[in-house]
Amino acid sequence: MFWRSFQDAEQASALTALLDKEGTTLAEVLLEKETIQEVRALNSKLLDFLSKSSNLKLLIEFIILDDAVEDEDLKYQLAYAATEALCVDATSLADAIVQDSELLGCLFSFLDRASPLPNLRAGYFSKVVGSFVSKDFSSMAAFFHSNDIMSKLISHIECYSVVDILQRIILELSESVLSAEAFEEAFGTPMFEKMLERFEKEKEDSFVHDHIAEVMVSTVTREVSRLQGFSSSFHKQRLASDPILERITKCAYAGCESMKRAAISILKASIDASTEDALPDEFNYDEVVDEDSFPAAVMVGSHFSDFVGLLQKDPSSVATTAGRIIPLGRTRLLVVELLCTVLLRGIPSVNEAAVKHGVVDELISTFFKFPMNNILHSLLSPFIHAVIEKDLGLRSTLFGGNFLDKIMHVSSSDIAAEKVLRGHAVALANMINDAAARVDDVNSAIGQGGKWSDFTVGKLAEIRSIEDIQLGGGTDGVESAKTSEDEMEEEDEDEEDDSKLTPYSFSDFRYDVDVDEEEEESEEKLFTSFEFGMGNLVSAGRSGEEGENAEEFNADFGGFNAGGFEASFDAVFDSEENSDEVEREDVTDSIKEEGGTEGEKEEYNDVNFWKPALPSLDDLDL
Repeated sequence: MFWRSFQDAEQASALTALLDKEGTTLAEVLLEKETIQEVRALNSKLLDFLSKSSNLKLLIEFIILDDAVEDEDLKYQLAYAATEALCVDATSLADAIVQDSELLGCLFSFLDRASPLPNLRAGYFSKVVGSFVSKDFSSMAAFFHSNDIMSKLISHIECYSVVDILQRIILELSESVLSAEAFEEAFGTPMFEKMLERFEKEKEDSFVHDHIAEVMVSTVTREVSRLQGFSSSFHKQRLASDPILERITKCAYAGCESMKRAAISILKASIDASTEDALPDEFNYDEVVDEDSFPAAVMVGSHFSDFVGLLQKDPSSVATTAGRIIPLGRTRLLVVELLCTVLLRGIPSVNEAAVKHGVVDELISTFFKFPMNNILHSLLSPFIHAVIEKDLGLRSTLFGGNFLDKIMHVSSSDIAAEKVLRGHAVALANMINDAAARVDDVNSAIGQGGKWSDFTVGKLAEIRSIEDIQLGGGTDGVESAKTSEDEMEEEDEDEEDDSKLTPYSFSDFRYDVDVDEEEEESEEKLFTSFEFGMGNLVSAGRSGEEGENAEEFNADFGGFNAGGFEASFDAVFDSEENSDEVEREDVTDSIKEEGGTEGEKEEYNDVNFWKPALPSLDDLDL
């Protein structure tokens, strides 16, 4: 840090010298390494230089024009530096541009270019505009309104950088304290109507639909606690108005695929935004629902027949490793989600229309038609649960069809594709039986002594008994408990044996030393266990008395598995040279003497775990 302070001073002085130099250009200043850092540090001399009207305009041109710089290597370097300089919050550069309509006009002339906009320059443009909107939203809103900037932005909405600008406007719209009238004048009807016009105009699959949907969804899903007064009114009067909802709903079932998906996401967001509990996980639904609170749900309900038609229309089959199949498709999955969202609101008139048009029957049919689609099943299972538990005016329709027959068929089927669905079917069967014990209508719907009762005590009981088997063995509670007790007793015995051993850790192997304190000190024996990958080598120690012949302390090596049989041999320790190394040849010769074959001898040699020489027991600090 000490030397860095001198380095910074030297670099700052280089920038100062450049600024003092006569005829210094803006490009030269922006290419200086420390310029951006000095802008953030509020270098007054640098800010005065950049704040000149000619330099501000040139900063904008570096960002939006391809021919502002002739040198290709410096073109984007200068655009980046100009963007960073204009986006520094604490400077007056942005204020100077926002208050000058001519400079703002120069900046937004970037939108006069033909589509598509160049992505890199569009990113720089988006960052600068977003920064200006955050600093002085009222001035920017007035400029947008007077120059029809919203139409220009929407004309380039296929560029995601433009979506970022619109998202920033919506964010500031929800947080600003300006009057509702000022917002509606600048961004209200023009914004939504013009986006919807562009949405309907795009007949082919395009990112335009997704981007417009993202902007609209952002509008209606903004935090309710922060959407005060105007924002709530804005949502109800604009997006939730019947004319706009009618147009969006038509796009949801009559447009191209990307238009359908985008329109469905807008409708669902509008329904979710109409209540604090968009889709409760615990099924806490209101008993009485005001239809006026859910205009989008009511609009969807008036077109149930069109959405049911979408579910019934299969797309072209696709080739897979399992053969050709007809996929559910992303669009139909979104239709299922939308219909569940609408029906779970519990609006009486809407659910009556659903019964009339067979919406529930079609949803159940779709559930069993695509046994491999787990996302679909996870989506419909909570809906079925809600209908069983809360009725919602749909319970009689659910049990009036072949719902129970399909559950029984799938639970007993041996067809591979239907076996995949068995888990969901069994879960539904258990859900129905649990509800039957508490809800009289459900108990009456499944009947007594019929096929469902036979299924419950037969196949379902068999499946549940299999599921109740403990993993790891045991077919009933008594046997499992007995097995567990026996295993615990064996573990206790092993722990008692292991408790006699004191571990000593070394780099290549571990020593567990058992000290027998009952023997006399002169006759003390140390039994050392060396643990390796194939087994345990147990060797006897030697006497503590010096000069005693080590041959008197020959020990039997047992429990070592080499080649599938027990090999035992004697280890001889040389007391005079204090060496406990056992040669590999001695071990393999002992194996051969005990009846081992050459193959077993080679197998032992291949293991090659006898490389570390055994340290002397005298060297062990016991």
